[in-house]
Amino acid sequence: MVNWNKQTINLVAARWAVLALSAAGLASGCALQERAVPDTEIVSGIQATLDRAVATNEARDAAAGEELLEELIPSISIDESVLEAVEERFDIVANNQPARARQGIFQ
Repeated sequence: MVNWNKQTINLVAARWAVLALSAAGLASGCALQERAVPDTEIVSGIQATLDRAVATNEARDAAAGEELLEELIPSISIDESVLEAVEERFDIVANNQPARARQGIFQ
């Protein structure tokens, strides 16, 4: 256990004061730094390039139109002779039904 006499209290108070002043000094040092103003010419140049690219793509898409779509996705025509009749199927669903074995099979 620490003996809290006047000298110990003064020492602890001095340490806290040094810590508080150090923190305040660091905070004020960061706040007083001069911030560089960003160069916006680069951003406007990039935006102009992107705008030109979008305009070029839109013009190209409008010119190509349906012809390009028909070349990429041809219409499907199927001859009737290749079609086969599909056999009729059905599903049986039996939820929570007990499974019973036939007599004679598992004996």
